[in-house]
Amino acid sequence: MTSLRALFETELMALIHAQNISPAALVRTSLERADALTPALNCFITIGGAKALRQVREIGRCDLLWLFFRAEKQNQIPEDGRKY
Repeated sequence: MTSLRALFETELMALIHAQNISPAALVRTSLERADALTPALNCFITIGGAKALRQVREIGRCDLLWLFFRAEKQNQIPEDGRKY
């Protein structure tokens, strides 16, 4: 796979939409890159890595709830009643 750093935002969005990568993986990759560049570039005042990861996890939960809501409206809930 091409390095995530080499992709444009639209390409990253397509990968997320196709579920080839998770938003959390993209955030972690970005944070790792920022950590690696900080000593050489000294271009960040504060990196809110923990907050970014919490937010992306919350967004992921909201996405799952939305998918369940859509499935429920279309009567496509799994037979075992799982709510993802």
